[in-house]
Amino acid sequence: MAKPDALDIVSLHTPVLTAVLFPVMEVLAAAVGLPVRLKQARPSDPIPKRTDLLLADSLYYELHGHGFETLAAPVWLGKRYKGHPLPVTFSSVVVHTDSEIKTFSNLRGHSWGYDHADVQTSYGLTRYTLVRHEDNDDYFRHVYELHTQEAALRQVAKKAVDSTTVEAAVLELFQRAEPRLAANLRVIEILGPTRSNPILVRHGLALPLRANLSKHLVGLHRQAQAAPLMQAAEISHYVPITHDDYHDVRAMLKVCHDYESLTIRGASTGVPLPPADD
Repeated sequence: MAKPDALDIVSLHTPVLTAVLFPVMEVLAAAVGLPVRLKQARPSDPIPKRTDLLLADSLYYELHGHGFETLAAPVWLGKRYKGHPLPVTFSSVVVHTDSEIKTFSNLRGHSWGYDHADVQTSYGLTRYTLVRHEDNDDYFRHVYELHTQEAALRQVAKKAVDSTTVEAAVLELFQRAEPRLAANLRVIEILGPTRSNPILVRHGLALPLRANLSKHLVGLHRQAQAAPLMQAAEISHYVPITHDDYHDVRAMLKVCHDYESLTIRGASTGVPLPPADD
């Protein structure tokens, strides 16, 4: 199979995370001797046919990852992950600093925002938590789809939405990128862990190139050019990952399916969205 003329990489992650991952991917592409084409997309977007690597959420992979297989996943840095040796992620349930809400159980009757229903670190873990509490029937007053995790954080910081759930690494990146707004946010609970989001590789990609990508990914943290970029992305290193490693995501999804609770609904319908994100 002929070597491609470039490495096409698509990220479905929230933009604040994509922004720090793409420079790392550029170093990876250079390491295998290819120029790179980078594209930001949403989980609801069709994936371009010519996508070699897909940076996707673990739940998205379980639901829509046909044509791709797992290549590697990050072991995270940051306060939440300090000393954790496995490729796992946690999520932060966030409210405004002025809010009277202290715990997840206090969220009943309040509004909640999320980015997309196929994202484990926001929607999936929240849904699973509600089901474990046997309490997913109109738990939140209003539920808003806000398209990105940082948009949800901004709406909470502005008191337009009462709460949201975001990946812990995303919250740390948001605190760095938008400290003024982040100062208005408070974490009330940590959900997880769940397996880190995978880097997926296209089934049809030539095996030698796939092996080369895997080799360079797991050693990327030792490269002088990549190391500071990975630190900026809150990543310690990448490790190989397999389909079987995502058994926890499948198990959580099955629990929700068996409970007939795959959708988080608000108690009220027909409520307009909060003001548009800046």
